[in-house]
Amino acid sequence: MRKSLIIDPGHGGKDPGAVANGLKEKDINLAVAKLLAENLKKQGFDARLTRSTDVYLTLQQRTDLANKWNADVFVSIHANALPPGRHATGMEIYLMALPTDKDAMELALIENRELAEGNGAESAKAADKKTRMLLSILGDMQQNAKINDSTDFAEYLFKEGSRGGIKMRRVAQAPFFVLRGAAMPAVLIETGFLTEKKEAAMLGSAKYQNTMATSLAKGIAQYLADN
Repeated sequence: MRKSLIIDPGHGGKDPGAVANGLKEKDINLAVAKLLAENLKKQGFDARLTRSTDVYLTLQQRTDLANKWNADVFVSIHANALPPGRHATGMEIYLMALPTDKDAMELALIENRELAEGNGAESAKAADKKTRMLLSILGDMQQNAKINDSTDFAEYLFKEGSRGGIKMRRVAQAPFFVLRGAAMPAVLIETGFLTEKKEAAMLGSAKYQNTMATSLAKGIAQYLADN
């Protein structure tokens, strides 16, 4: 039976995600996701996108689609950003578990603010409260089997990214809502930092987007072949 996967371009529509150096995260996510799906389809995989245009989907809708389509793996594509005065470069791969460190937790809080129904401070606080509630659930459950599978999957992607010449920063853990409901190994990829001028220029270029898609496709294909 043909292996299947869901590729989720993060953000979209009314939600641009991170915006810096003339780029919107939602556009980068969609471009990379399309190239990744195209690459994997050519290899004979059933690769589907949660969105193929600039539309808004809730975090819940994204994993609901992965479960509905009975995917073997789920990959959510994002781009990172840091506040003024802070700097970092490279690709990061996350799985849903107790946070690796303060930065991982902060990133989850930012990504999970999509849960907020509106743009006010109160709705952002409500979204943060939900993230912290998820954190306590993770502490109770630790979803061991899925965490182990997702960790293995992340390591395949990290290895192929390194081989493909991408600066791989780390594999880390954080409580991301978009990964919460996935019934299969699931990772969230932060392709790079839009707040870094040089890296933003790379992320916006078709050449580097293709490099990322090629390396990630190799990692996904190898993982699915071995598992």
